[in-house]
Amino acid sequence: MSGAAPPRKRGVFVKVFGYILILLLLMIVVTAALFARQFLSFYRSDQARRLSGAFQPLIDSFEGKGPGEIARIAGDFHEKNQSFSFTIEDSRGRFLYSTDSAAGGPPRTDETGPRIIFRLTRGDTDYTLRGAFVSPVAVNYGALAGRSLLVLALMLVFCALGALFFARRITRPIMELAAGARRMAKLEDVPAPALRNDEIGQLTQDIYNMYGALKETIASLEREVQRERAMEENQRAFFSAASHELKTPVAALQALTEGMLSNVGEYRDHRKYLRECLDLLSAQNRLVSEILEIAGLSGEPCFETVDTAALAAELIAEYAPIAARRGQRVLSTLSASAVRADPRLLARAFSNVLSNALRNSPEGETIRVWDERREPALLRICVFNPGARLAGDERPFEPFYRRSRTGGPGGLGLTIVKRALEGMRIPYALENAEGGVLFWMDLCLEERVAGRVAERVAE
Repeated sequence: MSGAAPPRKRGVFVKVFGYILILLLLMIVVTAALFARQFLSFYRSDQARRLSGAFQPLIDSFEGKGPGEIARIAGDFHEKNQSFSFTIEDSRGRFLYSTDSAAGGPPRTDETGPRIIFRLTRGDTDYTLRGAFVSPVAVNYGALAGRSLLVLALMLVFCALGALFFARRITRPIMELAAGARRMAKLEDVPAPALRNDEIGQLTQDIYNMYGALKETIASLEREVQRERAMEENQRAFFSAASHELKTPVAALQALTEGMLSNVGEYRDHRKYLRECLDLLSAQNRLVSEILEIAGLSGEPCFETVDTAALAAELIAEYAPIAARRGQRVLSTLSASAVRADPRLLARAFSNVLSNALRNSPEGETIRVWDERREPALLRICVFNPGARLAGDERPFEPFYRRSRTGGPGGLGLTIVKRALEGMRIPYALENAEGGVLFWMDLCLEERVAGRVAERVAE
């Protein structure tokens, strides 16, 4: 059994239009009632004014007259003005004259419609004249009602049009805001809202700003997810390569050991093959150390002030014996500069770059190290190993990369350089240069050093 259908929502436009229309109708009804009262009041006032103007000459003619003269003058006035009915009575309630008695009927004092009353004193007697129209001016209520209904209908039409106009003007930004919010909920592109100097405009701008911040957050999360996926993929590739690099020497060690244990052929020379096993174990020990070192580079760097010249001198001294065995020399012209970096990561990266340069430069060559001012706040350190060359498809920073099929097992030296420098967000590159291969990295100078350099540049 299906559930009941949800109630149909009435839009804000319908509500605002209905509220405005009801308000206008109430105003019309109140206005019509007030005008009706004013019309009736004006009608009665006009009738009273006409009666007063009509009877005033009669009142004036009673001046100094007795009862008999007053009755005679009233009769003459009645003969000339048949449209009026009036009575004259004294203070004792006796009628001196009545238009109804003159017409053969009893005097009446309960006339309806507009009446006029005059009170006059003649001698010791007070007289009262009550007058009215015999047939009051007829009002064509049918025509009046028809015209009133026409005016009311026109007013209703104008009210409806006005309510429609104002409701549309009021609800349009709200409807646009609702439509934009629906698109925002679907993460669709929404253009910037038009500027409005009211609360709706402020609300629209706030929602749009929140939408922009939400999109930026989502984009940042997507980038983070992609980075995490790339890191996971790189880790899988790294461990796959590492397992392969470890598996081959282990298999070789196993074969050598089995041959020596079995005293098969040349494997009887245990001294020779034990030396080979020791060499393989040493290589594996170095490889495991490098793998562990890469795993230790995943933490956040700790930035300090580092003297590049002192760091380079210390590392070059460590590699001096290795260079001397190959007839090589490391020449450093680094200036004493203070940079911001993690000392441990920078030392490891610089050490591996020197090791790579010594290993890939021919015997007897000189590896040069120098620095350059790229900007007032940047110091570029360069390491040049002559006699080497990079092919166009080489990927020297890839783990266990072999330059050729006969180039021996690949290592992790430049991979460690990459992880260390990228962890500190230091730009770097390894590229061909005239006569050899150049490695460079851009380090940020300490603020006070950068300030002095900027002053010298300005001078």
